[in-house]
Amino acid sequence: MKSFKVKMSRIGSIFYVKIYFYQLTTQTYKECWIGLDTGAEITTLSNDLLYSLGYNVSDFPVKRITTATKKDYVNVIRLDKLKLGDYELNDIEVNALDFASPYISGVLGLNILTKFDVNILFSQNIIEFTPAQF
Repeated sequence: MKSFKVKMSRIGSIFYVKIYFYQLTTQTYKECWIGLDTGAEITTLSNDLLYSLGYNVSDFPVKRITTATKKDYVNVIRLDKLKLGDYELNDIEVNALDFASPYISGVLGLNILTKFDVNILFSQNIIEFTPAQF
C-alpha cells in the first residue's frame, strides 16, 4: 500500500492526531483526536473514550506499567479496529488509563506507529504513514 497522510493539530506543546475508532454499539467509526507520543510503548486511551466506544473496561485484565513519571495499573483492551486515514488496523492492544488533563483522551503509541515508516511534517501539521515492510 502507498503512503497516506493524517492531519495533526497542535494545542500548546501537544500534537494531536485524527483517528477513527470503531464503536461497538453503533458499528460506525467515531472521529477522535489523540496525542502523539513517540515515547509511549502502547497506545493508551481514557476510560471515558473506551466506554463511549462500547468497551466495559473493568471486564479486561489488569497489568502494571511504568510511565515516564510513575508506576500505575491499567486494563489491557483489544480494540476490534481503528482507522488512520483510510488504513484500517484490526485487533489492536491499548491500555486504559485516565489522564490528568481533561483535554487528552488518549495517546498514539509505538505499538501502532512502528507498523509504519513515519514522516512528521510539523510545518504542515501532517504525519505521513507508509506501511512498514518487514
